[in-house]
Amino acid sequence: MMIAGPLLYRLLTEWHKNTHWQHDNARQPCSAPSSYPSPPPPQPADEDTGPACHVLDLRTNTCTEVHKLQPLPTLRLTDNVASAVIIDVADYPTRDSRQNRTWIVAERPPRPLGVGTLIKLQTSEELSGLGRIAAVNGICRYWISFAISGSTERCSLRAPIPWTALGPTERRVLTYLYHVLQPLPPPHPHFADNATLMLSTRTPYEFVAITNGDGMEVDLMQANIRRSS
Repeated sequence: MMIAGPLLYRLLTEWHKNTHWQHDNARQPCSAPSSYPSPPPPQPADEDTGPACHVLDLRTNTCTEVHKLQPLPTLRLTDNVASAVIIDVADYPTRDSRQNRTWIVAERPPRPLGVGTLIKLQTSEELSGLGRIAAVNGICRYWISFAISGSTERCSLRAPIPWTALGPTERRVLTYLYHVLQPLPPPHPHFADNATLMLSTRTPYEFVAITNGDGMEVDLMQANIRRSS
C-alpha cells in the first residue's frame, strides 16, 4: 500500500510526539591475545548486558567475560497485586541511551503486555514488587519498549511484539512504517526461525481485538505474526 506524503508526515509526527526513540549502547566484547582460542561470539552491537569483569584462565588459555548480577528495580505500587502479571526477564538488563536499565522479557507472559498492565519482574534470583507499564518509549521491527512506573529509578521493559497489546499509534507505525524501523536488536530466540518475521519486507504483523472480563473489546489489540500463505 502506498502512503501519501501528508499521511506519512502525520504518522511520523504523531509517533514522535508520543514516543522517545532509544538506541542501546554498544557492548565491547571480551578480547584475548591472538594465541588464545577465540572468545564466545559477542551479543548484537546494540546490547549492553551490564557491568562485567574478565577472568583469564592460564591453564586453558581462555578469557571469559563474567557479568555481575544486578538487582531488580524496587517497585512499590499498592494496587491489587492479584491482577499483576509475573514476567520472567533475563538476569542482565541492557542500557538505553540515557543509561537507564531495560529489562528483557525472557519467556512468553501469561497474557499480552500493554500500557496499564500491572507487572512483577522475575529473574532467576529474585522477584520484584508491583509496578505498572506506563507508556511505550521505543519501537523497532521486533521489539516494543515500555516505561515502567512504580519506582524512583527510571527503567524500561522490552518485549517481543507478538507478546504485546498495542494502541492505535503503535499499530499504524508497524503497519505503514515497518520498512523504516530498525532491524536491531534481532528477534527473541523464540522467533529466530520464523520465516515470515525474518524475511518480510512489509509488516509481518496482524492485530486481533482483545476483550476484557465482561466480553467488551478494549482499545489495545494483540499483535500476531501473519501465517505465511
